Amino acid sequence: MSCKKIFLFLPVLLFFAILQNTKGSGLEQMRPVSGFDAVMVYEENFSDNALPDGWQNDDLSGSGHFWEFENEKAKANSDFSGSGDVHVHTILTSVGIDCSDLTVVKLGMQHRYVNWFEQNGKLEISTDGQTWTLVKEYNATTGSELAWEVIDISDHAAGEETVLLRWTFDDTGLFGYYWILDEVVIYTPYEKDLNALEVYGNAAPTLGEENPFFVKVRNDGTGIQDDYLVHLYDADDILIGTQQGEPIAYGETQTFEFIWIPNE
Repeated sequence: MSCKKIFLFLPVLLFFAILQNTKGSGLEQMRPVSGFDAVMVYEENFSDNALPDGWQNDDLSGSGHFWEFENEKAKANSDFSGSGDVHVHTILTSVGIDCSDLTVVKLGMQHRYVNWFEQNGKLEISTDGQTWTLVKEYNATTGSELAWEVIDISDHAAGEETVLLRWTFDDTGLFGYYWILDEVVIYTPYEKDLNALEVYGNAAPTLGEENPFFVKVRNDGTGIQDDYLVHLYDADDILIGTQQGEPIAYGETQTFEFIWIPNE
């Protein structure tokens, strides 16, 4: 058995530790995602500057313009021909991804969508390649540079043997801008992953009097956590109190109250 410790410091120089039983998740064969404290299921970074194996690239307008691959990125560009004199309507569809063993599934994508006029983008998901469900529509610029966006797709993907994603870019026949995909990952959190959110209370506790302090934790793991302790210490590493953790499901938070009577 191993224990996980999380420390958080406050102006009053208190800290706490979460001691947690960290049994294996059963997903050890999957490697950690770079940049994500999670377990990777699938990753595509377009490093080959070509359509990835098993992916599909379609031109719906018949203009001859598809998603392009260069500089280790995928890009749909309204300005293929200079002045928007063609209708660019193209779909990039992923390979099927196996999520059958997962209860929580998240999509991370590093991208930038730049909007203009009636242009729009759509992210959709399917488990059969026939029926598609809209995950998110883009009709406003996402930012000034490439950035990560994380979307929980568990409602559509968890437990499914085949999960397909597709990105649709449509400039509606008018001049527009572009959509860039730099990296796409599908991942699941670790089974046991309790995280410290905050400790709060009186920043100037009164000597000889009861001072309440609150410790807030969140379960970012996929399993229900019911085997952990929360310890609160003072600045001299002296234990103030210990509480048995309450059962907490994925995404839920628990707040624990401690009473501290400082003597000096």
